[in-house]
Order: sequence, then structure tokens, then C-alpha cells
Amino acid sequence: EQILSKLKFRCEWARYGKETIEKIKARQFNRCGLFLDCQMPILNGFEMATLLKQTMNEGEIDRLRIVGCTASVQEADVKRAMEAGMDDFCTKPINTTVVKERIKTNLNQSFVFRE
Repeated sequence: EQILSKLKFRCEWARYGKETIEKIKARQFNRCGLFLDCQMPILNGFEMATLLKQTMNEGEIDRLRIVGCTASVQEADVKRAMEAGMDDFCTKPINTTVVKERIKTNLNQSFVFRE
């Protein structure tokens, strides 16, 4: 949230999966992306990504890009993220450079970032 705010992006966060779905349904955005923690409590990020993709496919929410975030660097976790429907993946700690790269890649835009 701090990095996105610094980059002048509007950001909302949710602590749990159910809250995430409710916020997305309430606020449909064009060019929306989601940084999703893979280790969320109750409904983990892998399960959440699967649920989000299903909800998108059913037309309940607009399509959005999902970037999974985790402290694990295991190849199995990257594979699991992609199988769950995540579009990209990054490892923690997350810094400004990584966020900029993921935004450019996943929103398919030519953003110019000014420090």
C-alpha cells in the first residue's frame, strides 16, 4: 500500500478473502490489478486466486490481473500460483522497482514513473 500510494495509485487492501471479493464487487475498475498475498489467513492467496478467476469467468466481476506475493522462492510455489490462476508472481520483500515492473507488465501500459 505504501509503495502504490507513493507511485500515485489508488489502493485498497483487505485482510481476508471474503472481504477481497466484496470490495472488488463493490468497486469495479478498468485496468485493475491485484497484489495478492499467498499466505493470507483463512483463505490463502492460491485459493483466493482460483475463486477470483472463477468469479471473473462467471461474469460477476471484471477481469483483473493477479500478482501473487510470497516470501517463498520455491519453484513449486510459482507453479502453484500459475495453476491457481495468478498472472504473475513476486517474492517478498517487495520494493518499488518490483512493483513498477509488475504494474507495467500486468496492466499492459507504458507508465512513466517520476520519483
